[in-house]
Amino acid sequence: MTEYSVFHTRPTDDQLQSVNDGHRSSDFADALTKAMLSGQVDDALDHDLYSIVAIISADSIDAVFRDSNHIDSDWTENDSVRAVDTPVRSTSVGDIIQVIKTGCAWACAPQGWIEIKSVDNLTYLKNQTRLFQERHKR
Repeated sequence: MTEYSVFHTRPTDDQLQSVNDGHRSSDFADALTKAMLSGQVDDALDHDLYSIVAIISADSIDAVFRDSNHIDSDWTENDSVRAVDTPVRSTSVGDIIQVIKTGCAWACAPQGWIEIKSVDNLTYLKNQTRLFQERHKR
C-alpha cells in the first residue's frame, strides 16, 4: 500500500468574505473557480487555497478518490484513512492527491487526473504533509 495526502480547496471564511466584499483581486476568485471547474490548480496553490485533510493508504489515486468520498457512509471512517482533519467533504474536481514517498501529485479533473509539475507547488504540498504528520504524530 502507498500512502497519499489528500488536499481540498478550503478557502478561509476571511478569504471568501474578502472576495464577496470586493477587497480581493479577481485573480483570487478566478484561481479558485479555475481549480474547482477544470482541475487547473497552480494559481489556486499560489493563492494558498488548499489544506491537507487526510492521509490515506491505498493502491492507486483512483482508490484514494473512492475512499475520500461519502458514498454509503462518512469516508473518514474508512479503514484506509490513517489521519484526518474534520469536518471534510468528498474529494472533487480541483482537489489534489499526492504520493507521500515520491512527492508526485495530481489534481482531480472533470475526467481523470492532471499531473502537477511545478517543483515549487510539489515542494509546498510535501511540506504541508510533513506539518500534518507532525500534528497527528505519525
